[in-house]
Amino acid sequence: METKNDFEFVQQVVEMVMGQRIFENNRKRAIVETRMMFGLLMVELNYSLNEIGEFMDKDHTTVIHYKRTMRGLLDTDNEMLRRYLRCKELIISEKQPVNLLSDNDFRVKAIRLQNQLDIIRVEYQLLKEENSILESKTQLMADGRFTKILELIKEHTPIGHELIVERKIRKMFDD
Repeated sequence: METKNDFEFVQQVVEMVMGQRIFENNRKRAIVETRMMFGLLMVELNYSLNEIGEFMDKDHTTVIHYKRTMRGLLDTDNEMLRRYLRCKELIISEKQPVNLLSDNDFRVKAIRLQNQLDIIRVEYQLLKEENSILESKTQLMADGRFTKILELIKEHTPIGHELIVERKIRKMFDD
């Protein structure tokens, strides 16, 4: 792509994603954020501050300000980060040819993803069960009536003898 087309293409992408026009002559926050997004993306495409400023009819120092401010916004505003990533995705997909997968490659990737999903589901179930156990233990510990009893059992039960203590407690309650 030639320079002018890059500028116009990125302008179209940013205006579409942000829902605002870059060259609208006012200082509403949404419009200024659109300009800042455009400036940052053009800097990341390795255009000079002067080139970007000329296209936007701004000074190069304004482009520096746009870049810094937008980077700060991206660190704190998740919606702005989402829009920024969407712009980058659209720009990159236009600049780089898409590599299409063969049917076999697609099937292999789909099977791998399905296996990963199955593993995640199993891990999720295990974590749910573990969480349930921890919640019941926490609830038991939160009940102050048994805190002293649990501490006593913990102090006087040698490691590896937990089952013996459990059997004795069960026998005590069975009578």
